[in-house]
Amino acid sequence: MQLVRDEDDPNRCRARTKQGSQCFYRSEDGSDYCARHGGKVTPEQARQDYLTEQFTRRLKVDGKNFNEVELLRENVLRLQQMIATQMNLIKDQSSLAANMGAVVDLFMKAEKLTATLNRLSVSSGLLLAQPALIQFAQKVAQAVADVTNQTVYISAAGNYALGHYEANYLADYSEDADFHNFGQTAGVPTDISMNVLIYPGQFVVPILQWNDQFGLSANDYDLLLVNEAETDLLCPTCISQMHQSGTQDPIEGICYYNNTNYLVRGKIVIHRYSGLTKRLEMFVLGGQVEEYNTPDGSVFGHSGVPNVLTIGAIDASDPGNDNIEPFSSRGPSRIDFPSVKNRTKPDLIAIDGVSVTGTGGFSSVFFGTSAAAPHAAGVTALLKQGVPAATPATIRTALKSSAVDLGISGPDNIYGSGRINALAALMVIAPDTDNDGLNDIEEGFIYLSDPNESDTDRDGLDDGIEVAYWGTKWNANPDGDLLVNLLDPDSDNDGLSDGIEVNILGTDPALNDTDGNGIFDGDENYDGDNFTNTQEIQCGSDPADPYSRCSMGLPWLMLLLD
Repeated sequence: MQLVRDEDDPNRCRARTKQGSQCFYRSEDGSDYCARHGGKVTPEQARQDYLTEQFTRRLKVDGKNFNEVELLRENVLRLQQMIATQMNLIKDQSSLAANMGAVVDLFMKAEKLTATLNRLSVSSGLLLAQPALIQFAQKVAQAVADVTNQTVYISAAGNYALGHYEANYLADYSEDADFHNFGQTAGVPTDISMNVLIYPGQFVVPILQWNDQFGLSANDYDLLLVNEAETDLLCPTCISQMHQSGTQDPIEGICYYNNTNYLVRGKIVIHRYSGLTKRLEMFVLGGQVEEYNTPDGSVFGHSGVPNVLTIGAIDASDPGNDNIEPFSSRGPSRIDFPSVKNRTKPDLIAIDGVSVTGTGGFSSVFFGTSAAAPHAAGVTALLKQGVPAATPATIRTALKSSAVDLGISGPDNIYGSGRINALAALMVIAPDTDNDGLNDIEEGFIYLSDPNESDTDRDGLDDGIEVAYWGTKWNANPDGDLLVNLLDPDSDNDGLSDGIEVNILGTDPALNDTDGNGIFDGDENYDGDNFTNTQEIQCGSDPADPYSRCSMGLPWLMLLLD
C-alpha cells in the first residue's frame, strides 16, 4: 500500500496500490480518474464523479425516475433535520425523557437507510449521520449531567472492551507515507495495520477520533480498511478521507458489509495526511479485532459523566461472580476539554447472563452491560422505596461504599467500587430513629429490637452497644428463659442487669458466677459493706464503692430487715 502525491494537488496524497495501476477514486470498470481527467480534477471532484457513475441505479417512483443513491441521501438528510428538530426540544431531564423515544425511533430509521447506503458501498453514507449523532450524544451527556443531583442516573458501561483502541499516534514512514505504527506502539515489531475478522453477513464499522475539539480540527487523519495482503482496499469505498483544516470534526469512519459466504480478514490502517501527533481513539463496531486491542478507556459518552452510575458486567455463571466479562468496557473515561481528565469508570459491577422472557427480540439468556445495568436500577428503586427520604447522592454513596470490592483494593477502572450488594447498601442508608447505632431495618428485621427505643430491654446498655459486645452471641440464651442476650435485661439470671455487670462490676453477663466461687454475682458483696450487690442495686447504692450507702427510706429499711 502506498500513498503518493496527487499530480494536481501536491499537498494532497492519493492512495494507490503497490502496483500503481489504480487509484482509490476509480470507476466500476477500474479506470483511473486521475488519468481520465488528465490530472485536472481535485480529489473531491474525482470522488463525486466516481460515486455518481458507479451507483446510477434507477427506481420508478410515482412515474418519475430517481437516482437510488440520491433518494436515499435525501431521506437520510430529511431524517437528520427531523432529529435536529426533536433534539431542540431537549432542555432538561423531563424533556429528555419525553422526547427520547421519538429521537431513538428517528435514529433507528436513519440507521437502516445508512445501512442501505453502505451496502451500496457509498462510504460517505455512514458519515452523513455523524454530526447529528455527535450532537445528540453531547446533548444527552449534558442533560444527564444536569439532572444527576435530582435522580440516580444509571448507565451501562458498554460492550466495547474488545473493539477499542487508544494510543498516541506513532509515525512510520517505511511505506513512503505517514502511517500509524500499531506494532511499535504495542512494543512489538513494526506493523502499520490492525487485523479484524468480518464474518459472513456482518458489518464492521471502525470509527476513528483524535483529541481535537469538534468543529475545530486542523489535524488531518485518514482511515483505511485494506485487504489481508495489504495490496488494495477491502472495498472500493473502504477509505475515509474527510478534510480537517481548522473547522471540521476530528472523526473518520468506514462501514463494510461482508456479503460473501466466507470469513474475511481486513486490516485497519491510520494515515496522517497533515498536522500534529494526536491521541487516537478508535472503536471497531462489529467484526472481531484480532490484535492491538486496548480495553482501557472504552467507556465513553454519558457513561463517563461523573455522577452517573456506570455499570459493568460479570457473568451469572461465573463461580465466584468475581471475573469481569471480557467485553465489558473499562475506564478511565478520558475527557480532553477544557482540560485533560481521567475519570474512574465503571462505578459498579452487576450480573449479566440472566434469564429473561425474550420479549422485544432479546435472547432468553441476556448478556451484556445492558443486562447488568437493570439490576443496579432495580436495587436503586428498592432502596428508594425502602428509604424514601434518601437523596440521590446518599444512594450513590451507599451503593459504592457497600459494594463487594473486586480486583485491586479500592475503586479501579475494571470493577469500579465492586459488585453491587443490595442488602449492604440498604444497611448504609436506613435511618437510625433511636440513635442507638443500629438502623431501623436491622432492628426490625434482624435483631427484632425496638427501632424507637435505644435500650429495648432497659438493662442500661444501648442496643448497638449490646450487639457490639455480644458479637455472634447476641442471640444466645445462656439462662434458658426464652429471651436472647440482646433482649434479656439479665442474660445470666444472676440478679444483676447486663448493664451493671458490664459498666460497673466488670463481671460477665453471660455467667451467673463469674469468679466460679459458687456464689451468684448478685449475691456477692464486692465492696465489703455488708450488702450484696443485688441489695445495693435495689436501694440505689454503688455495689463497687464501699463508701456508697443506700439512700434512706423504705428500700434501705427493707434491706436492714432482710
